[in-house]
Amino acid sequence: MRVCGVMEIGVLLLIAALCFSSVVDAASRISRSKASKKREAIHKAKETEFYNAVLHPKLPQEIVKMIETASPDELLIETNKNIEGGNLLIAYGFLHKLLDSYSSWHLVSRAGLCLEHLGFKEEAAEWYQQAIERFDDNVDESKEMLKNVLQIVAEEKYKEGKINEGTKLFKRIFTFKDDAIDAHYNYALMLMNVRHYEESRQEFDNVIAMGDRKWSGMAYTALCDDALRMSMNRGASLVKNPIGTRSHFFKKAKDVCGRAIEINPSAHNHYNIGLMYREGLEFSTAIQYFERAIDLDKDSLYLKQELANTHSRMGHKKETEELMDYVIQHSNPEDIPSRKLSFAIQMASMDPWNQRMMQYRRDSTIDGLQLKAPPSAFGYNIGCKEDKWTAAIGAEETKIGEITHIVHAGDDFEYVMESKVSFNLSFPDKDLFFITYHNAIVEGPHGFLVSQCEVLAFLDVNQDVVDAFQPTNKAVTRVEEETVLLLHAKMSNYYHLTAEVFSRVATLLNHPPPLIESKVMHIVTVPRTQSPLLYDFLNVIEELSLDHHSFLGDVTEYNPETKYQFDNVHLLSWGYPAEHSIIDNWSTFLPAKTSAIELNKLSLSLVLEAREQDRSPLDPALRKKEGLVKVIVCGRTGVRGVQHGERLLEELQNHDNLQIIEFTMPPSEAELKQRGGDIIPSRVLYQMDLFSDADVIIGPHGAGLTNSIYAKNAHIYEFTLKPHCNRCFGYIATVLGFEYTPITEIETFYHEQYTMTRRAAKRIANQVVANSKPMQPIHEEL
Repeated sequence: MRVCGVMEIGVLLLIAALCFSSVVDAASRISRSKASKKREAIHKAKETEFYNAVLHPKLPQEIVKMIETASPDELLIETNKNIEGGNLLIAYGFLHKLLDSYSSWHLVSRAGLCLEHLGFKEEAAEWYQQAIERFDDNVDESKEMLKNVLQIVAEEKYKEGKINEGTKLFKRIFTFKDDAIDAHYNYALMLMNVRHYEESRQEFDNVIAMGDRKWSGMAYTALCDDALRMSMNRGASLVKNPIGTRSHFFKKAKDVCGRAIEINPSAHNHYNIGLMYREGLEFSTAIQYFERAIDLDKDSLYLKQELANTHSRMGHKKETEELMDYVIQHSNPEDIPSRKLSFAIQMASMDPWNQRMMQYRRDSTIDGLQLKAPPSAFGYNIGCKEDKWTAAIGAEETKIGEITHIVHAGDDFEYVMESKVSFNLSFPDKDLFFITYHNAIVEGPHGFLVSQCEVLAFLDVNQDVVDAFQPTNKAVTRVEEETVLLLHAKMSNYYHLTAEVFSRVATLLNHPPPLIESKVMHIVTVPRTQSPLLYDFLNVIEELSLDHHSFLGDVTEYNPETKYQFDNVHLLSWGYPAEHSIIDNWSTFLPAKTSAIELNKLSLSLVLEAREQDRSPLDPALRKKEGLVKVIVCGRTGVRGVQHGERLLEELQNHDNLQIIEFTMPPSEAELKQRGGDIIPSRVLYQMDLFSDADVIIGPHGAGLTNSIYAKNAHIYEFTLKPHCNRCFGYIATVLGFEYTPITEIETFYHEQYTMTRRAAKRIANQVVANSKPMQPIHEEL
C-alpha cells in the first residue's frame, strides 16, 4: 500500500513556522479541562522518558551543555539555526528544553514535525494530539498533521503485517476527521490489500459519496480493478458460488470501469475496459482499448503483453508473435521467465506443438524458479536468502517427507487413427505418486503450500508463483488429522473437476497414502458452494459404497482467509518422467492413466449398485434399448457451441437402428427429486448412468465429452479444433481403450463456434451409422 495525499512538510516550512513564532506566545491562555491537563502531564512524562532514553544519548556533549545553560531566546535561536542546517536531532534538543518553560501551538506542532522527520512518527503523533487538545485556534491544522502522520504509521503497520493496529489508526483518524477523504481512500486500499474485500468496497463507496471528482475517479478505478479480478477465474477461484460471483462482478465492472474512464481516461483505465471486453469475448473492441492504452503509455511492456494475449484469442498468430518477441527482447531479466510462461499459454490454442513455446515453458521453470527433483516434485525454491521469508510464512519447522510412494510408473501407449488429421494420440503415461509434507502451511486464495522456503502452487499449473505468492503473518489454525488436499483452480469447470479431481478420489480409494496409519483420510477441499458437484460425487460414494466411505473422513471446506498448518498433509500428484518433460502445451491437464481408469471403474460400479438398489436418478427410458445403437449427441452453447446443431440430429433420426439422446445439461437436483422413491438426486450419478451404456458419444470439444470417462465401451466422435490444440478427449479414449474418431467436417478455433452445414451433418451421420453397431450387450446390471 502506498499512502496517497499525505502532506509532505519539509525543513523549509519548519523554519518559516519557527521564525513566525520567534516571539513566544507566552500570553496564550487556553481554557482546558482537568482531563486535558491530566493527559498533558502524562504526555510530558512519556515524552521526557522517550527523550532521555532515545534522543539525549545521541546528542554531542557540547550540545548538551549548551542546552542546559541557554536562555529561552538562545534556545529559540539555536533551534532555528539547526533546523536551517538540517540538524533536526539537535534542533529537537533545544526545542525540548524550550517547551519546559513556554508553550504555543507553533512550538508544540513543530516539535511533532521534528520527530516526524527524524522517523519517530508515533511520538510525533502524540505532539499533534496535544496541539489539538491545547490550542483551539489552530485545531484544523493540528488535525491535518495528526491525520497525515497516522496514515504513515498505519502504512508501516500494514507492511509489518500488523493489520489490526493499522485498522485502529485509521479508525482513530475518523473519530476526529471523518471527512478525511484521503484517509478513507488509503484505508480502503489497505483493506483490499489484505483481502478484506467487502469492507474495502464499502470504504471506496464512502469516498465516492464525498463527491470529490479526483478521489472518486481513483475509487472507481480501484473498484474496477476489484470487479475485474473477481469476474475472472483466478480472482474467484476460491470464493463461494464462483459462477454467480463472476457474473455479478462482470456486471459491476461495466458500471464502475465506465465511470472511472469517464473521470480519468488514463492508460490504466483504458486497459481495464479492454480487459472487460476481452472477458466478455468482444475481442475486436478489446484490442481498440488496449491499443489506446499503449498510445497513452508507449513504454509499458505489460500493455503490449495483454494486447498480444487478446490477439491470441482471435487466432492472430503473426500479431501475437511480433508483440511477444518485442516484449521479451525489451524485458528486464527477472521478468522474462514469467512472460515466457504467459506467451506459451497464449500460443497453446494456435500452435500447441510449437517447439519454441514448449521451450518457453521449460525456461520459465528453470530460469524463474528452481524446480526441485522428487520427492519435492513440483515445488519451487524461492531461495530463502533472507530470514524474513520463513518468519513471514511461519513455517520454520516445516519439512518435506522423505518418502515418495510411486503408485504407478508410467509407460507409453498410443492409438493409431485412420482419418487424416494433423495430430496423433501417441502419449507417454504419467508417473503417479504421493508427496507427504510435515507441518505444512497452506493459505491464501491461490492455495499455496509452503514447506520452509519451498512453495507449491497446486491450484493452477500456470500460476506465476513469484507474483502471486503473498505470505501473511496470521496466526495458524492447526490441523492434526492425516489430511489429503483436494484443491484445484478450476473446480467449477466440469472437465477439470472430473478428470483431475474425481480421478484423484477414485485413485485414493484403491491406493490410499501409505503414511496414513489410521486408514481414515481427512479431506480439505473447496467450499460446497463453489463445487457442489464434488460434494455430490462424495455423497454418491457414501450412499452406495460403505466400504469406500469408511476411508473417507470428515471434509473441511477450505477458507482462503484462514492460514492452516497441517501436521501431515498428503498430495496425490502425477507428472511426466523427466525424459519426456512437456509433451505439448496442454498436456498438464491430462490425468495419469491409472487415475482415469480408476475413475472409470468406480463410476461403473456405482451405476451398477444404484441400478440394483433402484436408486439411480436416470429415467429408465434413457437406458440402452435392446438392438439399438445408443447415440448421445452432446450440445453446447457459447464458446465452441454448435450453430444449427439440430441439423445433425435430424440426419441421425433418419436411421431406425439408432437410439438418439440429446444431452446438454443434467436436470437440477430439484427436478431429480421429483422422481420420488429412494433415488439419489445426484447430477453426477445421472451422468454416470446415462453415459455408462452409450455406444456412441458425439459432440464438440467441451464438457459434454468429459462424460465419456464413465462409459463402458464407447466410440467417441469429437468435432475438432483448428488447430486441434487440446487432445484431452482423444487421450481419455486412448487410455480407456475406446475407439476415437476426430470429425473434420466442421472445425473451429478454440475461442470461436462451430457451424453445422447440412452437407456436413449428412456426412457425419453416415459415418456414425457405417461405423456403429451395438457394442454393449444388454446387462440388467447396467
